Amino acid sequence: MKILAQKHSNFAVCPEYQGLAKIVDYTALKEYEAFNDGDEPVEKFNYIVEINQIIPNSDKRFTVATKPFKPSIDERSNLYKFIKDVTGTAPTDELDQEEVIGKYVQIWTEQTLGQDGKTIYTNIKAIGKATGEVVGWTSNYIRFQDRPKKEDKRAVTRTAAPPRQYTIEEVIDEMASSVSPSLTKAKENEEMVTGISTAMSSNKKSKK
Repeated sequence: MKILAQKHSNFAVCPEYQGLAKIVDYTALKEYEAFNDGDEPVEKFNYIVEINQIIPNSDKRFTVATKPFKPSIDERSNLYKFIKDVTGTAPTDELDQEEVIGKYVQIWTEQTLGQDGKTIYTNIKAIGKATGEVVGWTSNYIRFQDRPKKEDKRAVTRTAAPPRQYTIEEVIDEMASSVSPSLTKAKENEEMVTGISTAMSSNKKSKK
């Protein structure tokens, strides 16, 4: 796969290199246009390979991506050939992408200059199983799955409104309105009985 590095980019373009490298990651599936007009788009992913060369003024090594692979291990697929080349064993009916993470390989990269005279492309010209004695290294590469997720700038943060402050009068009115109808009716009956009793007492006094 061609790695694009525009002028003034902070991306460290992988240099031309021949030697030991390590498969450190793979990308998420990405939709690519179909090769033939009228065909449905296809989803592919790339493996990320780290070469044994430190980026200047950094503690990390250069990386380069493989060409995109369709998630298929059919014997005719590019992924099948890649797995067989880097492991020395043909894949079986199933493939876990994690199986080759951390595996050392031999790699050959080359650079080409774009037609604009500014853009540099780095390609993996050849990759295969590491041979001979392998002296590995501890990688500082941070995998995609372990990187902080970027904030969605489109998300709108809403702050809850502060609770309303009620006056004492409003609280009393609210409590009064919440009295059950049965209690209200009982109070009305009590007032009616009191009124009748008062009236009867008044009549008795007037007759005397």
